[in-house]
Amino acid sequence: MQTLYNRLPRSVHVEGKKYRLNLSYDVVLTCLDIQQDQAVPDYLKIPFMAEKLIKRATKLPIELQAKIIAAVFKDCIYCTARKGKPSQTKTFDFKCDADLIYASFCQAYGIDLIKKQGRLHWWKFYSLFAGLPKDTIMREVMSIRAREIPQATKYNHAEIMALREAKQYWALPGASLNAQSYQDGLQSLWTTLERQAQKYV
Repeated sequence: MQTLYNRLPRSVHVEGKKYRLNLSYDVVLTCLDIQQDQAVPDYLKIPFMAEKLIKRATKLPIELQAKIIAAVFKDCIYCTARKGKPSQTKTFDFKCDADLIYASFCQAYGIDLIKKQGRLHWWKFYSLFAGLPKDTIMREVMSIRAREIPQATKYNHAEIMALREAKQYWALPGASLNAQSYQDGLQSLWTTLERQAQKYV
């Protein structure tokens, strides 16, 4: 867990050795994306993520790459998600909402995320994302997706229609009321990586 007196993680220790990492936000998002891509075989995911995340990864055996990546997800990526009651509705997606996130960072912080690729640490990015003000477009869209349709009365027909239209416009591909939240998704990713690492033990 990150604190205000610890340095940002830039390495992990596995089997008594220290491995330097590249944890810029764009690298982490790329790895999260590839991990969830069902079109990519599992045996290709480990070396792909290793090359992105681990310095000099090509010199490491595949079994060690898998163990290091599992440690990275557990100690450096998954730990950013807060533990709490999971949301019933998926309210954002880093890939589908890239334009909204970019605009919101510009609006709230004056940060051009394109210019910060390779420089902005994942923990900084995630903290800023989690703290986006309510008046940013990303937060407004998340609120629309999370909002429940009120029970119909003779007075709120226009309100319900407007909310339904907004939900339809901002709906995420494949999202539903039973979709996992992003935090649940990170837990699922960690579990998958842990299983993959065990294949090489």
